[in-house]
Amino acid sequence: MTTPMNGIRILELTRVGPGAFCTRLMADMGAEVIKVDSPDDPVRGSRGTDREQRIRRQGLDRNKKSIVLDLKQTSSQEVFQKLAATADVIVEGFRPGIAKRLGVDYDTIHAINPRLVYCSLSGYGQTGPYSHLPGHDLNYMAMSGVLDMLGTRGGPPVEPLNLIADLSSASLHGVIGVLSALMARQATGKGQHLDVSYVHGVVSIMSGSSALYSHILDGVGPKRGEPATAGSYPYYSAYETKDGKWFTIGCIEHHFWENFCRVIEREDLLPYRQATSHQDEPPSEEFDKVHRELEKIFKTRTRDEWWDLLKDHNICIGKVYTIDEALNDPQIQHRGMVGVLDDPELGKIRQIGVPIGFSDTPGLTDFTPAPRSGQDTDAILQELGYVQGDISNMREAQAVA
Repeated sequence: MTTPMNGIRILELTRVGPGAFCTRLMADMGAEVIKVDSPDDPVRGSRGTDREQRIRRQGLDRNKKSIVLDLKQTSSQEVFQKLAATADVIVEGFRPGIAKRLGVDYDTIHAINPRLVYCSLSGYGQTGPYSHLPGHDLNYMAMSGVLDMLGTRGGPPVEPLNLIADLSSASLHGVIGVLSALMARQATGKGQHLDVSYVHGVVSIMSGSSALYSHILDGVGPKRGEPATAGSYPYYSAYETKDGKWFTIGCIEHHFWENFCRVIEREDLLPYRQATSHQDEPPSEEFDKVHRELEKIFKTRTRDEWWDLLKDHNICIGKVYTIDEALNDPQIQHRGMVGVLDDPELGKIRQIGVPIGFSDTPGLTDFTPAPRSGQDTDAILQELGYVQGDISNMREAQAVA
């Protein structure tokens, strides 16, 4: 079967989820991803012995291969450089400067393979006053200005898991960068260095929000909880229902709000949506009254009763699902977003599928299990021309595993 990234070889040098998720997305598209594990990585070292850890890794490392190299040793650096000569892409997640100390930096690899696309994922980028700082999703959201916008009016910032800076920013911008650079290589014949910053990716995502442009317009912008999409407006919010569950309406456009008010037989509420001309102006006291009125209304029916009442009337709505409910929803199931990976030791493990539908070159749906650490070391070394004696010597020196 032909896949979108068939024939592309990617080397992965990452220790945390965003880098692994970035390469897994491309592995799902048919790229050959070789994960370069470290012998002293405690997380990966447990894979293959600890059941819970191995199950967790399936979602990040499926469809990949694994070789263990101690890049602090010269012989392992030589192995990696030989491997890089055969590759199309490297994705690394070291803090700036570490790759150079290990002999696997862009300049070194570019001299060996000028066609290779080298993608560096780091918190603040490869240059600048903060480039050396460590961090995690929460820190990057804070420094980008996004965290200050999340939460209710007058309340503290709300942390939305690690979905924004880690996965939506670093992982997805990494994939976008790699695919764009591979297209550029078709025209130029050359690879290049991609500098993907978690923080700058979040700032980029924020540029799609009206909140940023409100700041550009007035120099201040809305405060926490004030934008229309922050939940403070009655027509775009979540409401508790009779059964203690939650239901959302997203009637930003006037006609959706009109449809909603007519179905619930409260046309007296129509003017409150039409009265606001700017989505990011602070909600008025009248809007707060409407919000409180809708809170009472939504508690008259269960979540699923509201769904059944509203779903056929051209209204933006959604049930607040638990994860299990979401994965079992008929729309999610219909689109093939939930698959099964069959591991010979762990059994059948539910997996999230490929989110993009390709008419001619679909992504992989027959997932292969995440490799044991070093599972493919011998095969990869033999492909590079190492004989068994060489491999045994390197193993004895703990350069490979």
